[in-house]
Amino acid sequence: MHHSFRILRDWLCFMTLVGTTVVVMSVVAACKVSKWQLITAGEHPHTPAFLAVSFTDRDHGWGLTPTVLFETNDGGRTWTSRFEDTDAKRTFFSLEFVNGLTGFIVGAQGTGTDRLPLILRTTDGGKSWQDTTIKLGSTAMNAALLMHAVSFCNPQMGWAVGSNVIVRTTNGGQTWETQRSNNEEILFSVACLSPDRASAVGQNGLILYTMDGGKTWDRQISGTTDNLARVRFFGDDGWIVGGMAGKSLLLRTRDAGANWRAQQLNLSEALFDIYFSGTRGWIVGANGTILKTTNGGQMWERQESSTKNNLMCLFFLSPHQGWAGGDKQTLLRFSE
Repeated sequence: MHHSFRILRDWLCFMTLVGTTVVVMSVVAACKVSKWQLITAGEHPHTPAFLAVSFTDRDHGWGLTPTVLFETNDGGRTWTSRFEDTDAKRTFFSLEFVNGLTGFIVGAQGTGTDRLPLILRTTDGGKSWQDTTIKLGSTAMNAALLMHAVSFCNPQMGWAVGSNVIVRTTNGGQTWETQRSNNEEILFSVACLSPDRASAVGQNGLILYTMDGGKTWDRQISGTTDNLARVRFFGDDGWIVGGMAGKSLLLRTRDAGANWRAQQLNLSEALFDIYFSGTRGWIVGANGTILKTTNGGQMWERQESSTKNNLMCLFFLSPHQGWAGGDKQTLLRFSE
């Protein structure tokens, strides 16, 4: 478990970006009046973080920590454990629901240095979860593997990435096959644009890009050696957030990931997630940082967040309803 949580710690502390052409974007220094409300926050200093949150409506949702999947039916005010690592052999990193019934948790399982990828699947809305089959190549079998993220293009087709490995499914997550294995590549996030196109980002400024369904993955220039935390696409418009202590990083593509360019933010906090709904978007990061744009990302404004805990993840149902989760099971809700 020590190795697993060291990787988790590194994953939570990363950040990275920078392109060849820099577009300066100023952030309004003064905090704007925010619609964010603190819903929950753990009091114990070792309360685990929410690494992912997902909601089906304003009341019902899910929150994932490294060891427990929680469910809420009151908008996040109270949480009930629905799936837990009871034998200390599993670590969870990310959660994604493809629809109201089908969802996935990715992470790692095993003990000591013998770590294998974990992908759990539900087809009944989270009532039950089953291990899925992962077909590993001979090279991957010799490495410690952890799955950090998963992304689906449609209910049948998706990718999962992590330490040393990229896997793909074409049958709704029933089985997964290894597409790439490299002991020097640690990937933190993946975003699927179509069954042919996807981007993955990770440690030391790593960006990988496929245009042929994952048969080949090409490295792209990021212009940085810092870690890249999250990649997300909203149509052909895509974003990467990252950084490190004392440095915020933001990359943008307007051509479906073919090229990335850095946008400068006058911030010193590492950034962990980004989410858009129409032309409105939000970024969260270290020390409770929340940024908002109303013009498609041309200008970002800092918002008051009512917490100093690191905010790790975002989820929005609409431009007017969203959540941010982070350290100590902190949950903020945005509504207007």
